[in-house]
Amino acid sequence: MLVFPVFRGASPEIKKTGLAESDFQVGGSHCRSSAMACQKTYWAVTFTLKTWAEAQAAGGNVVGFRARSRGSLWKIAVGDFLLCYLIGVSRFIAVQEVESEVFVDNSPIWEDDEFPFRVMTRDVVRLDPETAVPVISLSSGLSIFQNLKNRSAWAVHFQTSPRRWKEADGRIVVAAVKDAKKNPVQRSLQHRERLVNVGPVADHGQ
Repeated sequence: MLVFPVFRGASPEIKKTGLAESDFQVGGSHCRSSAMACQKTYWAVTFTLKTWAEAQAAGGNVVGFRARSRGSLWKIAVGDFLLCYLIGVSRFIAVQEVESEVFVDNSPIWEDDEFPFRVMTRDVVRLDPETAVPVISLSSGLSIFQNLKNRSAWAVHFQTSPRRWKEADGRIVVAAVKDAKKNPVQRSLQHRERLVNVGPVADHGQ
């Protein structure tokens, strides 16, 4: 196993990626002064059912990213919340808190991709795939459903991982996942929620 902190100089593993040391900046607290309370940032991170199961089999306390995500990775700080989202079934399955800076680790966790840029995490709340929260069920509150070009345009917010979310949206997701833990609703993985009652779809035509 090779593990290298990303933010502590150019390691041999970083050099092998072909990335410049300048691609990484020091992460850490979002506080601007000692008198200011630290602001928690929310990030949507995506999994398939397979990669989620593989992560859980490895202990469930590591989230990995591809090298192409490096533009966002340096902004992730200890204490931030990761909104864990299952693509394919379009559900939030967990909220995890970041417990480390980003590091490089090539030890095998996932079968189909290495995801070498990683953070250590802890569960704030975790559900099962069948009780996970459909994103569509939150459409009346989340800003990603406002002023849509079409009724599937909200999905762009899950095309990159990690993706920073607005604090208000993050709080809605956290509350919904916590509620689903207390009051679980079983849904078949073949069940798909439909988007309704989101107000007028924006007309972006000429």
